[in-house]
Amino acid sequence: MIGARHCRRGFTLIEVMIAVALLSTVALAVTSTLVSAQHARAVSEQWMQATLLATEGLEQLRAGQPAAALRTAGRFERSAVSGPWAGDPGVRRLEVTVTWNDGTAQRFQLTTLARD
Repeated sequence: MIGARHCRRGFTLIEVMIAVALLSTVALAVTSTLVSAQHARAVSEQWMQATLLATEGLEQLRAGQPAAALRTAGRFERSAVSGPWAGDPGVRRLEVTVTWNDGTAQRFQLTTLARD
């Protein structure tokens, strides 16, 4: 006896279009996340570089180098100020500022006190 069974093979056009739309949405979300993560990494790298330059500048000031002798690296500008602290004549106030521009002007500053 031969039955009237219908074997359905493959997908309809509507099913394929829905699957493509879902995959496109997921791919767009993943791409957006990756782009945002890459931007955050680049910003974090710049801030880390500024922190390292400022820390190095403070150490140089503590070692007795004049503030004018501090050098900069690449697109970063570093300036330093060393002077007496008003609270105690035997204490100096050391301040290092690092600036750079990544489309927006950025500034990182470290300040500390050191005994003469």
